[in-house]
Amino acid sequence: MKLNEYINETGTTVHALAKRAGVTPSVVYKYLKESQKSIKPHIARAISEATGGRVSVLELFFPNQSFELSVKVKDED
Repeated sequence: MKLNEYINETGTTVHALAKRAGVTPSVVYKYLKESQKSIKPHIARAISEATGGRVSVLELFFPNQSFELSVKVKDED
């Protein structure tokens, strides 16, 4: 899920998301507008965690690409 989709679908404000992520609202706005050319790994992780993982770190690093994520669970015998 893209960051702007998360904001729109959940009704979360930029200020609330920024507070949960431990960053300033201006940082979140930069990524929403995609005016920031690159994202620092610790900020990507913080924003992803603040969204409960709904916005993945990959989607923050590569906002113009689509990703389909899947989890493979190993069977325990």
